[in-house]
Amino acid sequence: MLFDGGKITKWTQGEIEFSIRQMNPFKAMKVLGELQKIVLPVIGGAAKGLRDSSEQSEMVEAVAGALSQMATTLDGDKLEKACNLLLDTDYLAFKTKEDKNFKSLDMDDLAAIYTGRPWDLLALCYKIFEVNFLDFSKSCSVPIGIRNAVNEIRRTILAAVGNTLEE
Repeated sequence: MLFDGGKITKWTQGEIEFSIRQMNPFKAMKVLGELQKIVLPVIGGAAKGLRDSSEQSEMVEAVAGALSQMATTLDGDKLEKACNLLLDTDYLAFKTKEDKNFKSLDMDDLAAIYTGRPWDLLALCYKIFEVNFLDFSKSCSVPIGIRNAVNEIRRTILAAVGNTLEE
């Protein structure tokens, strides 16, 4: 079996349509390994309080709170590093309404698209994270409870940021 280059997800944000290709699984593991250094300390603090709890709703609430707390624990350098890990232009393309075909995307294109719109850039980063790390539909080793908790967290994030992240 040959690697097919990864599943492609098309996502529209404003006037731009993005083509997000799943990362090669080995690249994804490297990115996830680096991202966990940034994200897990925040989530880990919330998880300590849940060791004795078996309630999924408490877990979702704590993790959602931890995600909200990132604003106070992430500095600009860590946030930029996380974005750069996710915004690998080898896995992204874009087109405007005037374009017939997708074009390669580079960091200059991202700067032009997102100048004055850092929250929208974070929304793109979240979508890339979702495409690469939050699709458990093909996984046979992730317990259903964790899948459900992640889906609840996803819904919480979407509710917090509004329509910016919707497909």
